[in-house]
Amino acid sequence: MFKITQSGNDKAVDLYEGKVAVSYVGTPVTFLKPNQKWTNFGVPRTAAVISFTKANTSTQKLPSLLSLSFNDVMLKDVAEVLQKNYSISIIYPKELAEKK
Repeated sequence: MFKITQSGNDKAVDLYEGKVAVSYVGTPVTFLKPNQKWTNFGVPRTAAVISFTKANTSTQKLPSLLSLSFNDVMLKDVAEVLQKNYSISIIYPKELAEKK
């Protein structure tokens, strides 16, 4: 069982049971396992797999980024995704923002 969602440029596939292959232009084919999510974070030619595991003391599922790939993506978009997912700050020369 899986769920596909799209909101604007954000695309995601959540897998609950079984196995599913996700194919998206400009990214490698990804095979999801149960409790995993594929997303593009709203950035074309970007793909990530997130695993959700239960915390030891609760029923809450904690996300863990398993893989992340960028193909022909502008530096500003790469930096934005990395900053949001790793709670870091990336400083780069602004003239490189549009470079791929």
